[in-house]
Amino acid sequence: MNLTLQGVVSNRAAIGAKIKITFKENNKERSVYRDVNTGGSFGANPLTQHIGIGHATTIEKTEITWPVTGKVQVFRNLPINTNIKMKEDDSTMNTYKLDRFDFTSGKHGLVACSPQ
Repeated sequence: MNLTLQGVVSNRAAIGAKIKITFKENNKERSVYRDVNTGGSFGANPLTQHIGIGHATTIEKTEITWPVTGKVQVFRNLPINTNIKMKEDDSTMNTYKLDRFDFTSGKHGLVACSPQ
């Protein structure tokens, strides 16, 4: 699952938000925790959180704690293998697809590299 957060009261990039994902894998409940941050001195971490859930088939609960207000939003039964965007103080979540980008066709004005 890829999760992108957008703050409203908190900063727009949701830096400082805490995420807890709960799911069952092999009939055993597991939780994965993430903090949204910018990473090291060169911004090594993307703001979109990629959260692996192993062989789980559903995500039972997602909890987001927003940094400024401390409010906790809870979402249940989220789809897996999906890109999801959630907004602070909004009870809906939006799924989206990433478009495939063709680096080799040359139609985007990119320089193509090929082995000699």
